[in-house]
Amino acid sequence: MSDATAAILIIGNEVLSGKVDDTNSPFLIKALRQRGIELVELRVIADVVDSIIDATRALSAATHLFTTGGIGPTHDDMTIEAIAEAFERRVVHHPQLLERLHHRYGEELSPARLKLAEVPDGSLLHVSDESPFMTIQFRNIFILPGVPSLMRSCFALVADDLGGSPIYSRAVYLDVAESDAAAAVAEVQTRHPGVSVGSYPRFDSAPYRVKITVDSRNLDEVLLAVTDLKNSLKIEWMVDIDGG
Repeated sequence: MSDATAAILIIGNEVLSGKVDDTNSPFLIKALRQRGIELVELRVIADVVDSIIDATRALSAATHLFTTGGIGPTHDDMTIEAIAEAFERRVVHHPQLLERLHHRYGEELSPARLKLAEVPDGSLLHVSDESPFMTIQFRNIFILPGVPSLMRSCFALVADDLGGSPIYSRAVYLDVAESDAAAAVAEVQTRHPGVSVGSYPRFDSAPYRVKITVDSRNLDEVLLAVTDLKNSLKIEWMVDIDGG
């Protein structure tokens, strides 16, 4: 799966209202990048069934879709219901989740707690003998909790099975205004369509003013583009070059 892609859907009124900081998307972005999976879209939406339906239908065009939030026991946890409706499936109680809840709560298994066993019909669970957590997967959608510590534990159960191939990166740091280097950088991008060239200015006390990055799944193309970049820029502009 050399060209695996991913989308992230953060679901929660608490994120949109600023009551809770979103730490899930930064974690997932970095984790996916490390595995060579290209993130193609990130959305943050409210706990609204129609919004979740529309977003999951659209974002599931990626190789993998990761949703976070909305799978708890309360009235505003709507993710399972919405994903099932998006693909015309019923909501059912998964036997493994149901067994775990019965074992944990026994006679105290309330209707609210029973909701924790709900999944879209046809879902599978990722489990591990080394982890007490389970990760719900429906089609290519990984349905993760919104609580950051739980989300990370559930992501870990599927991380090694996602595919992807390495993304190679190099960076050139410049002590010059971004506008001065823009034309040369654009020409390098044109000459090397197999790489992605990015330009990121700084306006603080960093030892450089612009960071130019060159990314590709082909290391040779990255190295050729970096050499071209060095030859296209004034030597006195360059502060450093690293592996990115």
